[in-house]
This record gives sequence, C-alpha cells and structure tokens, in this order.
Amino acid sequence: MGIGALVSTRAQREVHEEVIRRINTAARYVAHILKKRVADFMMMKGYSERVAKALVEESSRDYRLLSRVIVEEEHGIKEEFLENPVRVGLYTGSFYALGSFISLIPYFLSLSINVAILLSLSLAAIALALTGAIIAILAGMNIKEKS
Repeated sequence: MGIGALVSTRAQREVHEEVIRRINTAARYVAHILKKRVADFMMMKGYSERVAKALVEESSRDYRLLSRVIVEEEHGIKEEFLENPVRVGLYTGSFYALGSFISLIPYFLSLSINVAILLSLSLAAIALALTGAIIAILAGMNIKEKS
C-alpha cells in the first residue's frame, strides 16, 4: 500500500508540476491571452468586470503572479501544498501495517479461534471508530456526523 501511495502521489505531483510549468511559460510569452482568461474566469466567479480587470492588471505586472493566479484559481493547485511522495508512501505503509497488526493481536495471545476472531473484529471496529473520530476532530466536524 505504501508503494502504491508513493507511485500515485509521485505521478500526481508530476502532472501538477507540468501544469505549473506550462502555465508559467504561457504567462511569460502570451500573457495577453491569459489576461483575458483570468478576467473571464473572475467574472464567472461573480466578481464585477471592474474588479476582474483590476485583478488582471495587478497580476499581469509579473508573469509569475499571473501564472500563480491561473494555477491556483482555475486549476486549484497550490505549489506549497504539493505532497512529498516519499512521506506519503511511508505514512500510508506504516499506518496500514499498524492497522493490520491491531487485528492480529488476538491471534498472538494463544486464545481459542472463536474468541480470537471476535476480539479481532472488535479491535478492528474500535480502531476504525477511533480513526473516524480523529479525522472528524482534525477536520472540525461533528464526530457523530462523521460516524
């Protein structure tokens, strides 16, 4: 699972970096086309034409800023939030291993198979409930709604 997460995150990061690179190039050489695109996009989002044009004029003073507006607003990509594939792979692999180990604990205790199965299922349910509660707390959600 860790290797799968690493490969997936690496591929996603490469795609996002390529989008950023292409938009940077376009902003440098054909800014006039992108200026209209940004203005249209901002008006589509509900900004007035005056505000959209002001935003375009301000952002077009530097091609990197114009590029960043397009990357963040149209594509939803923030360079500073691109994930580190190695870290994602290590976290995913570690937590999958921990999750599977929790369910295996009863079998290491030399309990009868019926008791071990019930205890294993109970521990897995508790681990899932605890994980859901932690996610709800971190996301600022109501724990009852997350469950």
